[in-house]
Amino acid sequence: MTIIYPQVKRVTLSIILFLLLAISTQAQDRSGFANNWMFSANIGLDAFYGDITENQNKITKNSPFSGFYWENRHPAFQFTLTKVISPLFDVSLQYAMGNLSDQKRTLNASFEGKFKELNLNGTVNFSDLLFSGNPNRKFLIYGIVGIGVTNYSAVMQYSVSDTVNTLTSKGFTGSVPIGLGLKYVISKKFNVNFEMSRHMLFTDLLDAWPEAGRSPEGYGYFSLGASYKFDMPFNVRKRNSFGAQKDNTISNYKDAHKSPSQLKRKKKKNVHNKRSTYGLKRK
Repeated sequence: MTIIYPQVKRVTLSIILFLLLAISTQAQDRSGFANNWMFSANIGLDAFYGDITENQNKITKNSPFSGFYWENRHPAFQFTLTKVISPLFDVSLQYAMGNLSDQKRTLNASFEGKFKELNLNGTVNFSDLLFSGNPNRKFLIYGIVGIGVTNYSAVMQYSVSDTVNTLTSKGFTGSVPIGLGLKYVISKKFNVNFEMSRHMLFTDLLDAWPEAGRSPEGYGYFSLGASYKFDMPFNVRKRNSFGAQKDNTISNYKDAHKSPSQLKRKKKKNVHNKRSTYGLKRK
């Protein structure tokens, strides 16, 4: 069963409309659309937030100094294709995957699962937004918010009177990633980053344990990554140049099949046109 919460749904629709507006505005300028792209790869650790856990699902009580903070964490990977819209705003298509597991001793329960997520998100450069823009700034703080879809599966086991019971779940659901990042600019082409994010899913079955009245489940993720900036190999100007080159090729082909007298008349005509144009300019 997938749960859609009205408040989350309204926020999701707002994010979608905002991102689509930014993309459509940039796409109208095709020559600019081919420039300023980035590809990023991140690796880090994830943590589950939901029913079957001991971490209380609260950020304020879930710090690296907590006894359970480093328990049940797994490697997770993230790949991102980003279009730089302006110095303040980027739009990214992101793919993430990883494993999840946790336990709850009061229920004698534990689960293991995995996820794959594809999301579209926007990034806001807080450093240039809150302070004056500085093209030579090395450190940048940015925020992330988006909307995506997640494929998940989980196997959960719990004991009652020495009897082990098993529950399973799998499916697709929506997700809302929210996070903060710190970027260090190495050069015009390369950056490194550190990101922390929380991904809220529209389901209560990420751990295969349904519980009425609970908030959406999800996972937290912190990672290190690197980015490479590049331009796409297509551009409107290049197409126009190709068209002009094509016209010259056709003209040369026609000239090759003309007689000497025809070429002589064409040459005189071109000289006459140039003189006429020069005379108009002088006037």
